[in-house]
Amino acid sequence: MLTETDWAPKRGEHQVFDSHEVWRPPAAEGASAPVVLTCEHASQRMPEGFEWLAADRHLRGTHWAFDLGARAITLRLAAHTGAPAVLSRFSRLIVDPNRGLDSDTLFRTRAEGHPVTMNGDLSDAEREARLERFYHPYHRAVSEVVRDTPSAPVIFAIHTFTPLYEGDPRAMEVAVLFDQADDLAQRLGQDMEDAGLKVAYNDPYSGKAGMMYAVERHALEYGREAVELEVRQDLSVDPEFRRKLVPILARLFPRT
Repeated sequence: MLTETDWAPKRGEHQVFDSHEVWRPPAAEGASAPVVLTCEHASQRMPEGFEWLAADRHLRGTHWAFDLGARAITLRLAAHTGAPAVLSRFSRLIVDPNRGLDSDTLFRTRAEGHPVTMNGDLSDAEREARLERFYHPYHRAVSEVVRDTPSAPVIFAIHTFTPLYEGDPRAMEVAVLFDQADDLAQRLGQDMEDAGLKVAYNDPYSGKAGMMYAVERHALEYGREAVELEVRQDLSVDPEFRRKLVPILARLFPRT
């Protein structure tokens, strides 16, 4: 029986690679796809050659390893809108595809106040090997899908965030991150507010502070707009909430 971690839409083409997976709609729908979807933190998978070390196992199943519920939202939105989607298949602890190459958290060394053992004292060769195996193939895939989808003016990333920060509850249920696409972000936020959701803008993270690196990179590459959705994780893991959220998001991306 398929679970939410391996479910994919029945229609369309689903390709699975070591570093990422790509879902494309049937050709007739893909020709007019209104958006390209990405999910940089879709999986906590440890690929061949990696494992959860004993000292790091407390991070398994947490936001340090991946974005809980983000994969399911991405693929269900892809199926609903007929949009192609690119999703990572490796834990962000191996290397974070939503960080630039110069980021000090590209290879995270501390989480929950403790060292991340698997990233301790990485050599330059080890870093480069991870980039070549996971990071660069993921970004090449996004670039290729965006290039091959000229009908899509928008690249839309799906992420999730923790309900608590340093013990304090986060009141927002969803958040819209943006850098240059202010109007698009406001329209997305308004659709969610109209549906009764508590919406924040560039909070708890800000697209204007480099926190949506992946989609902004590829939007600039091809002259598209980029926006990122953040969903609070107590909601993102709830199938009923996801069922209600997806049609709300799809309003911004009607099929032509």
